Amino acid sequence: MPDPSQSSNLAQGPTPSARWRRWAFTFGLPSGAVALIAAWLIRPHSTVSTVLVVLVALAALTVFAATMPRRQSVVAQRTASRSSSG
Repeated sequence: MPDPSQSSNLAQGPTPSARWRRWAFTFGLPSGAVALIAAWLIRPHSTVSTVLVVLVALAALTVFAATMPRRQSVVAQRTASRSSSG
């Protein structure tokens, strides 16, 4: 018997794994790429450029963490599915 929490019922919205996949392609990969490019490819030659590289990498990390989908408790998921179904 399939697990009801993994169903993709349209009334319940996207499953957690679908939300994570969408987040990963929308925010995760670009943020990670910017942070890696800032840290590995940009060769700072002065203190100002070093600070700039660090700020770009920290901004990418902040976007990465701030946009992550929030984990919902089982009770909150059930309440949300009941309220959306009628």
